[in-house]
Amino acid sequence: MKRVRTLFRNVSALVLCLWAGGVLVSCGSLQQYSYDELKPAKVSFPTEIRTVAVVNNAVPATAVQWGRVTAGTLQGDARLTTESLAEVLADTKYFQQVVICDSAFRADADPSVRLLEPVAVDRLAADLQVDMLLSVDQVEVANERKSYLLPGIPVPVEALQTKVTPVLHVYLPGRDTPLYRVVQTDSLDWELNPALSDPEIIEEAAHASALLLSRVLVPYWEPATRLYFDGGGVEMRDGAVYAREGDWARAKELWTAAYQGTRSKGKQAKAAFNIALACEMTGAVEEADEWLGKSIRLAEKGSVLAQACAVYAAQLQARRVDLPLLNAQMSRFGDNF
Repeated sequence: MKRVRTLFRNVSALVLCLWAGGVLVSCGSLQQYSYDELKPAKVSFPTEIRTVAVVNNAVPATAVQWGRVTAGTLQGDARLTTESLAEVLADTKYFQQVVICDSAFRADADPSVRLLEPVAVDRLAADLQVDMLLSVDQVEVANERKSYLLPGIPVPVEALQTKVTPVLHVYLPGRDTPLYRVVQTDSLDWELNPALSDPEIIEEAAHASALLLSRVLVPYWEPATRLYFDGGGVEMRDGAVYAREGDWARAKELWTAAYQGTRSKGKQAKAAFNIALACEMTGAVEEADEWLGKSIRLAEKGSVLAQACAVYAAQLQARRVDLPLLNAQMSRFGDNF
């Protein structure tokens, strides 16, 4: 794989990692906890939607050759995007069944998006015995040469940037218009070297476009980072051990004892910060917000703790926004998620 990197999708997460890395040097008691966080999809479907079909409604991919990189815009491989999207959706197990229909409906060369007629939607849904159709209508791939300044490298790095823009429509039988129109764009950066060729770029773009679309359609897991303090007493240290083992109830118990067992505002502030994290990890986001508020009020202005509180407050706010939507989307599973 010659891809350099995908562009950073979450700038705040990057800033947090860089900031925390610097703080860790000067404050040995501040640690990072990394985990996977379930994020809500951009769109929501009724719980009655159990079976879906992913269909290819795009023009054939632009003919490409090995040993050549085309500057400008190409039509990506919608067939491969259709297959990859169906595979990703099936792996999530969000729907009971995912059916694939990767035979192209179109043979023309016009790259414009063409919607499915209502009668075609009804017939196809009946033939495939599904509740909903996901139509991959276009996968646009645009290549452009770029120069990047990367950390630790004194000279610009020459690379090829590939912008991938898939277009998808969601159809329900019996409707005259699509339920949703989904358009997403992301970028892939490639090291410029003689081995890089259009077919490799087209294939990677197809997989990337499928991942982009899936994150709009179904909940997905994303790496997340939180901070906590493991210094300031036996309870703080032992609570951190339990936290790293995933026993957040025991960690909260010990950190609460640390909070109640000291009159030092600094130690109370750090304990309250940790208790907020334990509450969040067990789903009690409102309680987490209350404990973080205590930590903020006790923290010395301009201190490392005050900075950590500001970062965490933003993270908790984002989580409060996500959770109602996520709970609604996952209601089809009851409490089994």
